[in-house]
Amino acid sequence: MDDVVVFSREQGSRSVLLWAHELTHVVQYRELGVRDFARLYTSNWRLLEDRARSNAGQVLRAIQEERATDHARQADHAGQIAASVKDAATAARPRIERTQRFS
Repeated sequence: MDDVVVFSREQGSRSVLLWAHELTHVVQYRELGVRDFARLYTSNWRLLEDRARSNAGQVLRAIQEERATDHARQADHAGQIAASVKDAATAARPRIERTQRFS
């Protein structure tokens, strides 16, 4: 079970915050090894948990910032397209009016 993360409830498996928290423990486990991780967790579990909570919060904020940036880019792109369509319509208007007058 070296590559398995187990959640007590299905809803936990859908939580980015919980995934980041648990994957921080995976990193801690790999860095410390099983013996030192177990020793530290049983003697000062708050140290490991605080780091996992902090890291999970940073991951969540980074994802939220990236999503906000993506939404801003999409809105900007939509605005550029709308401006291009408006410019094209404005440029075409005199040609349409001249064509109508000469018909």
